[in-house]
Amino acid sequence: MSDVVYLDNNATTAVAPEVLEAMMPYLTDLYGNPSSIHTFGGQVMAHVEAARARLAALVGARPGEILFTSCGTESDSTSGACRTAGTLSPRAWSTRRSATCAAFCTTSWTTA
Repeated sequence: MSDVVYLDNNATTAVAPEVLEAMMPYLTDLYGNPSSIHTFGGQVMAHVEAARARLAALVGARPGEILFTSCGTESDSTSGACRTAGTLSPRAWSTRRSATCAAFCTTSWTTA
């Protein structure tokens, strides 16, 4: 496969080895739905919340301001909804690729 030149990295990209290593537990053992109310999902949610807190600390945000979405379209729609509702933070950011964006909303999206 070393002779392949792949030019559609906006659609999909090879996973960096360190990312694959970090994700392996969630691809093999901790694959439960973190939104579920059962114990298995709750274990995964604890890891999602830890990642949210680490990312928030990294970018100077509160954990409740960090939204994880499943795709670029969902991110764009969420950002638009925040803007429409007047809750889009001045700290909102995105990457140059529209398929990879995130929004910091001033409204907390976590549940009590």
